[in-house]
Amino acid sequence: MSVSENSIDVSKMDSREILSNCFGVLPESMRGDSLNEVFSSLKINGSKHIVEGLLILFDRYTEEKTKLKGLSFTRSADIFDHLKLYFSMKQQEEFHVLLLDNKHRLIEDSLMITKGTLNQTLYHPREIFAPAIEKRAASIILVHNHPSGDPTPSNTDIQTTQRLVNVGATVGISVLDHIVFGSNKYFSFIDEELLPQPTI
Repeated sequence: MSVSENSIDVSKMDSREILSNCFGVLPESMRGDSLNEVFSSLKINGSKHIVEGLLILFDRYTEEKTKLKGLSFTRSADIFDHLKLYFSMKQQEEFHVLLLDNKHRLIEDSLMITKGTLNQTLYHPREIFAPAIEKRAASIILVHNHPSGDPTPSNTDIQTTQRLVNVGATVGISVLDHIVFGSNKYFSFIDEELLPQPTI
């Protein structure tokens, strides 16, 4: 039997099904649909240790993300390492932006701008530069994934990057790179000398 036949798509499960598969908790011991309701029912049904463990993990995850603020991102490999686990679980295309200060330090963890269909997403410059202007970012890094697994940029990716570089030059916010995530590999516009110069 192949690996794909044994795999479980947790993205299509509700909270009870995920907890049941991960921790062996019977679905009938849980009530409700929201996480708050499911957690409350687990506490009542004697699975308090699972709830406490999950809450600790959530706290640690939040703490780790908070620590990322202020880090300097100067290599595409660092950004890939930072986001590869997140994008490895995505079946739809998502477009994110990293906001950096004038020393290339992270102001805010990656902000999802849009989420697309199975194979594509659409994004507009105002959706990308609005948070950058609000947070007074000096530069940004564009990031999106290809659910197909091939990170090679499409013609649309190249044209969109040129457009965003031009908009960035107009508003005084530099586009430092555009990184496309694939299956455990990535494509960096700056590394491949494909990042365009402003044409305005």
